[in-house]
Amino acid sequence: MDIKGIIAIDCWDNNNLKSFYNNLDKKINFKDIESIIICNYEVCLDCNDVSLYNTLETYCWSECNEKILLPLIKEARCRQTSAWLKDKFSDNTFMLLDMYSVDYHITNCVPHIKDWLVIGGTYGGCTHSRPVNLKELPNLNANFYIAPWSMYDENEQDLILRKETIKKDTAINFTEVDNNYFLINK
Repeated sequence: MDIKGIIAIDCWDNNNLKSFYNNLDKKINFKDIESIIICNYEVCLDCNDVSLYNTLETYCWSECNEKILLPLIKEARCRQTSAWLKDKFSDNTFMLLDMYSVDYHITNCVPHIKDWLVIGGTYGGCTHSRPVNLKELPNLNANFYIAPWSMYDENEQDLILRKETIKKDTAINFTEVDNNYFLINK
């Protein structure tokens, strides 16, 4: 396992998530991350958002890929991506909001990245039912992992996802690998 990519699901600007984000900083060396895919739904379409700008520049300006553009418009609302995550944005950060877009990006822009860590939440509701979700990711040509510390769980008072919750999840088949990481299986 050589994680070089991050998929962030619903990482909102929310004071309740500050300790979750601080813990991610302790666990992830972002200098080693070559690509970040933002899957924040209900987000405000903000031209200052680097992930949105990169997506529009790459997929919509010279030759418009409507299949990537339309989910951005469809899912737009007024929420904000976490300031913590925005600090990690670079030229390799993209907002992609459906499986087609993520697959297209992984296949055409970053095919060398084979191992991705999924962060965010909330585990269960959003991570299992959003257009980009843990059930569908294993169908792409890459490996996707979670860790108890990489996801938040709003069902827990401290928001920490429990290892037992992952192991008891009947909707997704996981294999525990390499010190508390869980590979999402097909």
